[in-house]
This record gives sequence, structure tokens and C-alpha cells, in this order.
Amino acid sequence: MFLIEFLGLKGGVGRSTLSALLALGLAEKGMRVSLIDLDPLGYSSHLLGVREPNLSHNSTEEIQFQGEINVGRGSVNVLKIFGHVGLWNLLKSLPREEIQQRLEHYLKVTKNTKYVITDKSQFTGNTKIVQDIITESLNQFTKKRLYITDSNSINLELTAKLVNEDIDPFGVIINMVPPFPSAMEKAREVASLFKGLVVVNPFIESLFNVDSLSTDLIPVTIRKLIGFLDSPAPDLLVIMPDME
Repeated sequence: MFLIEFLGLKGGVGRSTLSALLALGLAEKGMRVSLIDLDPLGYSSHLLGVREPNLSHNSTEEIQFQGEINVGRGSVNVLKIFGHVGLWNLLKSLPREEIQQRLEHYLKVTKNTKYVITDKSQFTGNTKIVQDIITESLNQFTKKRLYITDSNSINLELTAKLVNEDIDPFGVIINMVPPFPSAMEKAREVASLFKGLVVVNPFIESLFNVDSLSTDLIPVTIRKLIGFLDSPAPDLLVIMPDME
């Protein structure tokens, strides 16, 4: 069982979109996947349809922040922690012991999944309680951390520093690279700054400001990435799209 952590130094680099796309890609292959949306904006869960009450549920709590979507023979169970209708709104006034009990109740579904994906932001103050409890609850999973950055030189350098200080990172996704051969080739060269699996993603217009996702929007690079998730991180392997 694997815990895929999507991390990033800043917003706006596509972390939430990529985490949701990976969840869809794994489900498309027949996997049962859980996506835990830990971003304050709640965007990855929004992209997967967890945004409004689902009247087919009986619990007024579950209809707000949890949902399951079927993708072929697989499925994605989505848990929205923060955001306007997130689970945290129900938990934040409770004692820590009760917060832990309630979180563990909703995390039970992850025990039957091969992959858990977390879309993580920076945590401070009381909200860090949630991250600590979730991390502890998922300690039986093998962690694989994916750092997301865009092609801005400053962001690349800061991310490279973070990755290279990480004892065991799985890899990096350099996202939204201008879709021109020269820019893509430069990104390939920049990949040498990192270690592990490096995915180079071009800017894809159909994913910009998208309101919901489907499997036909999964980039070829994410499909290639899926083939390596069960393997140890390589010293350095660059995944590129097929450019004409």
C-alpha cells in the first residue's frame, strides 16, 4: 500500500490538479484509491465532484465533505478536510482526542485501498493537528513524496534545495512548462538539479481553470508516472511527453 504525498512550495503550480489526475488514472486501471484533500482551497476534491450535498446520503455530515466516484472497475474515495464545506468545520471546536477519533473513523476507508493520495499545503497552528493525526493513521503505507513546481527559475532552485535535503524523495513534477521544443529541452536539462523521478509536464490549455476532471484529460506523462509508482525511486529518471 502506498501513500503518495503531493507537496509544493507555493500555490498555482498545479499540485491539486495533478493529484486529482493521478487518482483518476489509478482508478482507471481498476484500483481503489483514496484522495485526501488537505489544501485550504479544497480544489482537488472540487475537481472530483465533492462540493455540494449529495442527497443520496443519509448523514448530513458525510454529504458535505466525502464522496466516491466510480471510474471503470476502479474508484476514488474523496475526503475534503478544509475549504468551505470541509470536515475541519465540524472538528475544529472539539478536544484533540475527539478530533482524532472522528478523523480515524473517516479514514477507515483508506485501509482497503492500495493508494492514498494527499494534496498537502503548509500547516501552522491548530490545523497541523489534522496533518499529524492523518500521518499517524496512515503509517502502515509506504510513503512516496512528489514535489510540484513550475518552470520559474527561482521556484526550481528552491524546490531542488528542498528535494535534495529530503532523505528519500520519490520525485518531482516540473509543471506547466511552455509547450515549445526549446522550453521542454531546457526543462530536461534542469532535471539534473533533482534526484529521483522527474516528470516534465507542458502547459495544457484544457487543464487551465478547469472546473471538473475526467480520464480523457489525464496527460501522457501522468500515465507514464503510474507505471513507476510500485517501484523504488530511481537515482534520476526523466519522463517527458512525446513531442513532435
